[in-house]
Amino acid sequence: MRAETILFSKNALITLRNGSFYLVCRIADLRQTQLLESHVSGHMVKKEITDEGEEIPYHLQRMEFGAEIDGTEDFFQMFWPTVLSHKIDADSPLWEMSAREIGSKQFEVVLTMEGTTPETGNTVQVRTSYVPSEILWGYRFEHKCVSYDKALAKYGVSYTSINSFVPDRTPRCSPKDWEAKKLLTNYESSDSG
Repeated sequence: MRAETILFSKNALITLRNGSFYLVCRIADLRQTQLLESHVSGHMVKKEITDEGEEIPYHLQRMEFGAEIDGTEDFFQMFWPTVLSHKIDADSPLWEMSAREIGSKQFEVVLTMEGTTPETGNTVQVRTSYVPSEILWGYRFEHKCVSYDKALAKYGVSYTSINSFVPDRTPRCSPKDWEAKKLLTNYESSDSG
């Protein structure tokens, strides 16, 4: 089956990139002929209670994922293992969760990747999910999957390090609190100047 050649990282990571929080995971296609027009979408499955008290046990909330550093661009080519990013902003269901709180929550992040096989034109769909125990806070992926061989004048891809990550200095507070601290710091620095 073609879908069995698509790998997702075992863990999703929460990291700080360019001053914003991101939930990231890695995806790779083991075949030599990569899927065309690959597209990713994400959802969080969690219990939701409306203002009127209606309990929706398995509510699906959309999460934007993309292959660009800032989480944009949901269409991508999988030439090599690719990091998929979800920017944790005010629209994200992770916005108010801190490193301490995320482990006590009950939810699941579901990612779906679709692409077209170049040989037959058939659509392939692959899905994975991450529960809180599989989401690691304060880590980033090592970028060792791709290297350039000067002697051969081409890129080499290694799938053995798809799950390699290192700790980073991501703050342990919620993204919401981080943004409030940044605003306060900016306000205080402009007020004192």
